[in-house]
Amino acid sequence: MELIKSRQNPLSKHIRALDNKKYRDEKGQFFIEGTKIVEEAIREGAHIECILVSDAFDWDGFRQAKNIDDSEYNVILFEETLFNYVARTKTPQGLAAIINKNKFILDDMLSSEKLFIAILDGVQDPGNVGTIIRTLDSAGASGVIILNGCADPYGSKALRATMGSIFRVPIYEVFDEDRLFSYLIDINTHIMISHLDGDSLFNWEGDPNRVALVIGNEGRGVRDELLQYASSLVKIPMLGGAESLNASVAAGIIIYEVVRRKCKI
Repeated sequence: MELIKSRQNPLSKHIRALDNKKYRDEKGQFFIEGTKIVEEAIREGAHIECILVSDAFDWDGFRQAKNIDDSEYNVILFEETLFNYVARTKTPQGLAAIINKNKFILDDMLSSEKLFIAILDGVQDPGNVGTIIRTLDSAGASGVIILNGCADPYGSKALRATMGSIFRVPIYEVFDEDRLFSYLIDINTHIMISHLDGDSLFNWEGDPNRVALVIGNEGRGVRDELLQYASSLVKIPMLGGAESLNASVAAGIIIYEVVRRKCKI
C-alpha cells in the first residue's frame, strides 16, 4: 500500500483544497472523515475515488470486521501526522475518503407521481442543513433543493450532521428559483412555506402526497419574494415563552406532520 508522508504531495494538497466549495464544485468531489460515514459510503455504494487510512489505524481489522473487500477500492496509506494535518476534526479517527458527487437530474425527481421535497432558502448553518437532510432521509422524502445563500451540504460540518444520509438523499442546487417555483405549481405541487404569519401547522389541509416544503433562513425566515408562490403558509404553535425554534427542529416537526398525514397515523 502506498505511503504518503509529505504535505507537498498532490493528493495532500487536493484534500486540503476540498475545503473550498468552489473547488469542490469544479472537481465534483467532497471529503468525508470518520469510520461511520466511510462505512456508510461503502454500504450505500457511493462513488468512492479513494479511501485514506492513517498508518496508526487498524485497517485490516476494520475491513475484516465490516466485511470490506479492499481490492475494490483505491486505498492509500497516510503517515499519522500527515493524516491529522489533512483531517478536519480535532481528534481524527484515522479513516477518510474522497467521494465523487452523484449527478442527479432534477426533472427525474419532479416527474414522480408522489413528491415530498424540502427547499432550503438561505439556511446558513451547515449543521442545520445536514440535520434537515438527515430528517428528510428518515421521512423517506424525495430529495432536497438548495437555493442560493445556503450552507454547502458537502462542507465538513454539514456532512457530519447528515450522519451518512448524504448518500441516500438526492441534492439539487437551483439558481433560477422563479422557474423552479413556477414549474412546481404547473405540476400541481403544494408549496408549503414555514412562516410566522402562517396558519397553525396542525390545521394544514394540503395534499401530503405532493408537497414542497420551504424552510427559510435562521434569522429572517423565507424571503418575501418567494411568498407569492405559496399554496399555504404554516407555523408551529408556540405555547410557551420561546418565540421561535431552531431551523432544523422546526423543519423536523413540519416534515413529520406531513408524514403523519401521509401515513394517516
